[in-house]
Amino acid sequence: MKSIQIIPDLYIYIIKTNKISFVKKLTELEKKILNRIQKDWQITKNPFAGLSDELGIDESVLISTIQNLKDNKIIKDITAIFNAESLGYESALIAFKVPEDKIENAASIINCNPGVSHNYLRDHNYNIWFTLAVAPEKSLKKEARTIAERTGASDFLIFKNEKLFKIGLILDIGDTDKPDPEKIKLQTGKQADYRPLTEEEKKAVYLLQTELPLSSRPFKDVIEESGIKIKEERLIDLCNIFKKEKIIRRYSAILKHTQAGFSHNAMTAWKVAQKADSETVKIFLSLPSISHLYLRTIHPGKWEHGLFAMIHAKSEKDLNSIIKKLEKKSGINDYLVLHSLKEFKKQRIRYFSDIKINNNSF
Repeated sequence: MKSIQIIPDLYIYIIKTNKISFVKKLTELEKKILNRIQKDWQITKNPFAGLSDELGIDESVLISTIQNLKDNKIIKDITAIFNAESLGYESALIAFKVPEDKIENAASIINCNPGVSHNYLRDHNYNIWFTLAVAPEKSLKKEARTIAERTGASDFLIFKNEKLFKIGLILDIGDTDKPDPEKIKLQTGKQADYRPLTEEEKKAVYLLQTELPLSSRPFKDVIEESGIKIKEERLIDLCNIFKKEKIIRRYSAILKHTQAGFSHNAMTAWKVAQKADSETVKIFLSLPSISHLYLRTIHPGKWEHGLFAMIHAKSEKDLNSIIKKLEKKSGINDYLVLHSLKEFKKQRIRYFSDIKINNNSF
């Protein structure tokens, strides 16, 4: 299901059944559901009932429509989205400079690391870019150096998140690409400070990363499937506590942006003062097509473009137009556009995946 066509204000996707491909348009109901489920959900014993009431449709219709969108690779998953740093994990964007004949082998080595969620080949002399997160007892710098030695990288850069402005992409399905203050508000805000979690909280984090079953009591099903002894009410309470403390950014659906019509993207890096001024940041935040906006570490003499913005668009023309708009509005003409040449890995990190589950703990 790789082919996607975009007609203005109309999203279509290709379904392959028994080796026969046909085109199915997204219905108005599907668009309505997709636009809502990307935003934060109210977590209760039956979150689908709450959403169906809000949308004015039957719960069975909501669940069957979501199932269909998942089957056709529009919805990637529905889980809690955590702040890694709030869980005690250290994370960063890493750039490797790898000889061309070693790229594939290097990518395979990087992909084997459980702390790597995204790994791409990009059009730059620093050609392999990946995100790395390490548990509290480990050193990110040491882990990155070890991977560099194993891959034969001639050099590498660690870009830590000096300041987060925005994270997460909420796609406008069927809408125009206009700024939406609500979406900006949803995706920005101060991250929670790290506090040590109890063993019960760690297990709740583990469970809340599980793909939400499409049932009337999904959290009950998650618990029963895991074998972890915790009450449904307690898991829900902890989820809402984590949300209030901003340990969880939001509980929502994530779409596969290429399948949803946003087939072009680029990571851009802009040369700004060490502390980007607020007016510049506002310009970048005003565009909903930017999913990630960070001020990252500068490496004098090697990398001096500290404002990173990940941009998604429906076409190459739209992508170039967005970049030019940012250049004009911000007045920044010293920037880099790093296109993704190949995706090596893209999956969520499972925090506390190595916890020892004791069924009699709670």
